[in-house]
Amino acid sequence: MFPVLLWTQNVLGGDLFGTATDLKTGEFRYSERHSISRGEDNLTKMIRADYLTKDGKVFASMTSDFTEDSFLPEIKFQDSRFSISENQVYDRKQKKLILSKTEKNGEPQRKELIVIDNMVSGQGFNNFLLANFDSLEKKAIQFNFVVLSNMDFYRFEIGLGKSGNIDERAFVLGPGNFLFRMFFHPIEVAYDVKSKRLLRYKGLSNILSDAGKSQEVLITYKEGGP
Repeated sequence: MFPVLLWTQNVLGGDLFGTATDLKTGEFRYSERHSISRGEDNLTKMIRADYLTKDGKVFASMTSDFTEDSFLPEIKFQDSRFSISENQVYDRKQKKLILSKTEKNGEPQRKELIVIDNMVSGQGFNNFLLANFDSLEKKAIQFNFVVLSNMDFYRFEIGLGKSGNIDERAFVLGPGNFLFRMFFHPIEVAYDVKSKRLLRYKGLSNILSDAGKSQEVLITYKEGGP
């Protein structure tokens, strides 16, 4: 699963609402409600995300705290449908990530990863992209992305995509490993050029389907509520 990227429009904070539909059929899958704050440096400092059913019931939530690092947040994720709990803590002193995961009727899992150059995790990718927003016009950038649900990291590359709208800037994210690329569909995101707010996300979701399977979605975002 790949965590979805988030952004907001003002310095002190704001709300962002997203609607996820099945990439192939266009059917509703879930909605997202985000409360986001960022600092004077324009980078996100805290995100609270709730995931809702069609009738508005919250079934999953995730918080990302960027106090320790702009790209490697402390993460707490829960999905009540499957009794899934995932957590990430960044130990800056020892330069390592401590990952833990618990699933229904399963043994708790724990893993430590040594932090290396250009390592990004979860919603920290949005800060990473925004920090490189202009330089990505010139060349693609490789980085190491931590996928908490898999308790591991992978080499990825982000570069410019194609957009038919001059008010938008599109980016394409794909694996840096050739063999991995054969099994992974690229992720596409589109941002508003002026506000740098996320407009669309297309690709693998960080939320499992009701059947407990991975799913590809198209998410459209707008400021405020539904």
